[in-house]
Amino acid sequence: MRIKNKNRIRVIGKLIRIYREEKRHNTQNEYTLLRFCDGICTINTLKRIESGECSRSDEVYDELLAKLKLRFDYFPEVDTAVEMMMEPLYEAIEYFDLEGIGRICDKILNLLERVRNYVYYSELYNIFFDVNRYYLEDKEIASTTSKHYEQILNLLPKKFDVLLKQLIMASALSIAIDNIDEYRKKIRKLNIKDDNHPLLRLYMLQYYAITEQYLSLKEVIDYLEDKFLEEKNFVRLIDIYNYAFLLFSEIEKKRRIHYLNKINKILENENIPKFKVSEICSSIANTLHMEKNYEEALIYFNKVLEEMI
Repeated sequence: MRIKNKNRIRVIGKLIRIYREEKRHNTQNEYTLLRFCDGICTINTLKRIESGECSRSDEVYDELLAKLKLRFDYFPEVDTAVEMMMEPLYEAIEYFDLEGIGRICDKILNLLERVRNYVYYSELYNIFFDVNRYYLEDKEIASTTSKHYEQILNLLPKKFDVLLKQLIMASALSIAIDNIDEYRKKIRKLNIKDDNHPLLRLYMLQYYAITEQYLSLKEVIDYLEDKFLEEKNFVRLIDIYNYAFLLFSEIEKKRRIHYLNKINKILENENIPKFKVSEICSSIANTLHMEKNYEEALIYFNKVLEEMI
């Protein structure tokens, strides 16, 4: 076998099933079990491959993947290089370091560009392309891409889980207002509620705010405040305080001044990116304006304008 890593071969077989079924839904007959394996292998062999069993023939994989316009091989040096860049990428994302995210994603994409026509590596290329576009261009993935990522989530190594879940949840947020039940199902399916990774805890803030579970929202705010204070992650911390400001604007306005003061202290003393200052101040200003607190709202609208100059 060209690929000695049996686990990778199992993953490739399951990816073949996902790709074939996705295309079958779009073009029907050509990608049925019978038509897809015609002249290559038996239906039973295809079923075994798609279930994760290993075939002893490279040619079978070559020919099946050719129908999907993909190639078959394994590049362990590429895997190692990508893995080495995952920790700095997650750190850049956690600190909302857009320059760092862009730089690391560009390195990974340049590396994967050489192998993007090969099965498995094509998935990695698409993931990092979408992560880069999400953070640098604020573009969410399409619903079809989100469904695809849900299917491959448990196939790829665990180190990619948070990236995939972030992309899926960012896309799901757009359906939350119109279809809250579907949004809840997504949270349960991805097990976001029980995942303590701080980047995924941020999505629970959104979930509890949308579903008006204010006690749970306050618990997550407190947890993340402790976490980001310890790390001196002021960019994420100011986000947390903004959620707290919005929370207490709904349930107890007197308590929100505590968090507004914390926001102002960070704005005065820490180096917060201009886009984040504009985002936070705009949010506060809009809340105050809707309450007809025009004088105080104007203070924060002016802060937005100052960042634009």
